[in-house]
Amino acid sequence: MSTQAAQYSRALQQKLSAAGLEGSLQADAFKALLQYVSEVQGDLDILYNILEQLRQSLEETGGVTKANVEAAIRQLAGSSSDEGLQHITIIDAFKVPRVRFDAINKRMIEDNDRPATLQPTGDEKTRLYQNRFNLLYQRLRRNSRFAPP
Repeated sequence: MSTQAAQYSRALQQKLSAAGLEGSLQADAFKALLQYVSEVQGDLDILYNILEQLRQSLEETGGVTKANVEAAIRQLAGSSSDEGLQHITIIDAFKVPRVRFDAINKRMIEDNDRPATLQPTGDEKTRLYQNRFNLLYQRLRRNSRFAPP
């Protein structure tokens, strides 16, 4: 038994007894559940959902086997991955338009004349520091503490 699994063993036994599943779990089912709990690092929401599904399978079959635990984990893992996709949108970095600030006209200009790469050129690195300087300069000019008396 790994150190993580040993860490969660006592807590898992307490949760099982609180859920009314203490004597109904087979040894291999407990080991499978303990391994999964150590992988998710004791996330209580996931554990409560699994215990609820195991309680339902206990009522149906009269005991909880390793197959029941694995089925509950698969079902929970399948539903959580679908929920995560609804909240996350992946945007390709090369399809986002690049813009730069024109200090003379005081507006953003789309900058598509350079190739799409991850590594900047020397001119782009210089432009980065110029833009930072311009931002600091604008902030200082707007601040009343740096205005002429």
